[in-house]
Amino acid sequence: MQVTFDIKQLLIILLLIAAIAVLITLVIVLKNLVPTLKKLDSVMDDAKRITTVAANKTEQIDGAIDNAGSKVLNIADNIKGGGNLLSSATKISAGLASAKAIAGKVRPDDDKEYLKRARERKASQTKAQ
Repeated sequence: MQVTFDIKQLLIILLLIAAIAVLITLVIVLKNLVPTLKKLDSVMDDAKRITTVAANKTEQIDGAIDNAGSKVLNIADNIKGGGNLLSSATKISAGLASAKAIAGKVRPDDDKEYLKRARERKASQTKAQ
């Protein structure tokens, strides 16, 4: 029994084999792409949270700097103004109290909650791997 192939049939067979190989490679790439996309989504979510926290902190710091600057100017004016000692001391203590209040706002509860969720997510990802 003799089997004969002409060049046209041989090329069709080779093209079908190449197409199957490309499909298999595509399936493998897509299979590996799914976990990567999930990690990317997690990273983007973290970046969004960090951006939100940074924007809030920037606004808080901007307001605190404006407030602190006006307090310092008031204290300097009172000292220069030569007002009585009691009123100057009262205003200086008020300025120090406001500076302490500004320094006390280092980490509001919202930031603590973001950090807690981020740590939990990182721990769960570490366990999953």
